[in-house]
Amino acid sequence: MLSAPYSVYINKRPLRVAFLIENTPESLAIIDAIFAYNRDRWGGRYHPIVITDGQTLTDAWWELLEAVDPDVVQSFVALSDDLLTGIDRRVSPYLIKQDDEHQCINLPDNGLSPLPTPSNVRMASLPISEPSLVLFETDHRKTDARIKRFVEWNFGGYSNSIRAVSHALEGVVTQPYKVTDASSLVTPLAELATFRDFTYPIQLCSVPREALPEVNSDRFGETFHVVIGDTPTDAAYFWNLPATIPQWRRAYLNQVWFPHDVATNPELADALSSWLQRSADPSGSHQGRIRFVSLSLSQEQLQKVVEPLTRNLRVRRDVNALGEIQPPQISKCFLGSPGQDKMDLYRVTGTKERLTLQEPDVLAACMVCRARRASLDPSAAGGRTRHRSVRQWVCPVARRAPNVLAKHAHDRGVVVLPQKPRLPSEDCACAPRRSL
Repeated sequence: MLSAPYSVYINKRPLRVAFLIENTPESLAIIDAIFAYNRDRWGGRYHPIVITDGQTLTDAWWELLEAVDPDVVQSFVALSDDLLTGIDRRVSPYLIKQDDEHQCINLPDNGLSPLPTPSNVRMASLPISEPSLVLFETDHRKTDARIKRFVEWNFGGYSNSIRAVSHALEGVVTQPYKVTDASSLVTPLAELATFRDFTYPIQLCSVPREALPEVNSDRFGETFHVVIGDTPTDAAYFWNLPATIPQWRRAYLNQVWFPHDVATNPELADALSSWLQRSADPSGSHQGRIRFVSLSLSQEQLQKVVEPLTRNLRVRRDVNALGEIQPPQISKCFLGSPGQDKMDLYRVTGTKERLTLQEPDVLAACMVCRARRASLDPSAAGGRTRHRSVRQWVCPVARRAPNVLAKHAHDRGVVVLPQKPRLPSEDCACAPRRSL
């Protein structure tokens, strides 16, 4: 029985959802739906897209899935029993959902949907001055489908017809552009290449930066990436890139995707080149770096596509045709004391406490539950506290323990409760379960 008081630190992070798709042309429509869903979620940028044939995953895709450690897995391809068992054992999500015959996302737990308020826009921006939020306006009937996909995948957007969104935008400086075809993109790209502070809607789903653990340093970790290619693997690599870069850069626009038609469009070449120069070297110091990659083009093909885009670049550049994705290398640093200043502190004395958890500091479009209660038992193997009804966010828990419990905690007096407990009861909210 514990007698000395101890501290419980509770962090709040977004729900993590992994999407499994096939590397077929038909999957591009599914990716449209996935990107739209993720852009509207708190931390949605860290919802990975994983390529599989339904039978196996390559080592690199397994590494990505395990590094992101999703709470929910939604598959748009039928999974074999062996792969289902492997995901359940190696990742242990509380829900595995299969929708191989549909292209819609219908999850029981949707997470939070942050609004584009001034405070949320600032969190996703460079801390220099008040940025302008760039709003590309497209129309599914009037905008060229390839240009529409290019704009929405890279920059995101909002519908002013949604009352909550239009109300939130009232206090935000916006820079609207109407886009219908390639020629209508030239002027916006030229204006966005100037030395002003811009923020794009896509950046808001990259908050919070700490939604995923820190990664080890990498020579391309601070490099602006341009992913060129038309396959789902190219799109997945582009979307998953924020998981591989340092936390402090994750909310900025660090990567873009170019379909082949856009990358080779002579009408856009100069405007794209100027915009890339500004994006890769935002301070104008000529110390920036840009990397062009593709998982569907050969090195020779990629060099040919990139050449017109790099004629006017004044930054270091790399051109790499990749044979496989590069999964994040999660840092092995100690997970206790660092960051506790950003966590909620509770002082408790017993072996079982009932705590009222605070909501995340996110103004969301729908705040269903204002207060949630969870029983935390520090004397047992604990972990993620998941809510039984609508799961909108997740609480990793750390405990500052009395000295009698701290002898194995690296002399820091902190115990980090294990993640993903494997509990025998299927009725427990924390127990992994499968839903087919």
